[in-house]
Amino acid sequence: FSEVIKAQMSDAINGSDDKPVLLKRLADFIDQHHKLSSIKDLCLQSADELISNAIFSAPVDSKGDRLYQDVDRSSNVILPDSKAATFFAYYSDSLMVIGCEDKYGSFNKEGFMRHLDSIFPDERIAPRDDAAGAGIGFKYIIENAANFYLLVDGKNRSFVACGFLLKGMKANLSPNKNFHCSFR
Repeated sequence: FSEVIKAQMSDAINGSDDKPVLLKRLADFIDQHHKLSSIKDLCLQSADELISNAIFSAPVDSKGDRLYQDVDRSSNVILPDSKAATFFAYYSDSLMVIGCEDKYGSFNKEGFMRHLDSIFPDERIAPRDDAAGAGIGFKYIIENAANFYLLVDGKNRSFVACGFLLKGMKANLSPNKNFHCSFR
């Protein structure tokens, strides 16, 4: 990121009760900077998905089994203190970036690629009926952001972020996307 950051925010995610607080804080952050108003809805909806993924999809046990993947999204989930995730947002003159970093590193390259293939085979996507999450959160994030970033550092952490151009909603909804993935 080579541009000068104009403003930023960062907060811990300790559990599902933090999500409404973080979304409100992000809304307030966006409202303080008039340049961000045209992308507010995209940012808030994407943040909702990113935070939900950090709480419900990222946590795994020592065998790699997802702890909360199939838990009802209205359930109260509390992450261990040592595994609290981080939500962040910042913007420059031309870009707003939001994202989450978890301390599980539970993305599997092959599984993620299969998931991408399943959510982008054509435009007739329907939510999954067999699990708590609809399974289309990443589809929403990728389609509505100009940039998508995924960094998986072994079993240590995952960093998922999306970037929104400040040129307005239409610029972000363009089919031309920057997609960056790294699995170490």
